[in-house]
Amino acid sequence: MDKLVMKLAYDANLTTYAPEGLGGGGHCDNKQEIEDFARQIVLECCKMVNEHIQHNNPNDCLLVLDIKEKFGLD
Repeated sequence: MDKLVMKLAYDANLTTYAPEGLGGGGHCDNKQEIEDFARQIVLECCKMVNEHIQHNNPNDCLLVLDIKEKFGLD
């Protein structure tokens, strides 16, 4: 699995998919962990969009606002 995805899983406390050596490996049945993981991925994508579109503007661009609304993030 991609290192960034593994880091996001670890950041979301998705311990069953944490990087090797940090308690990783196995199957996850915890809905909250999966939701937190998905949230981390969406926020990382939003960060990338903002960096490319907004440059030095700290505010979210309209596309990011739409993405966050679509996924129920604020």
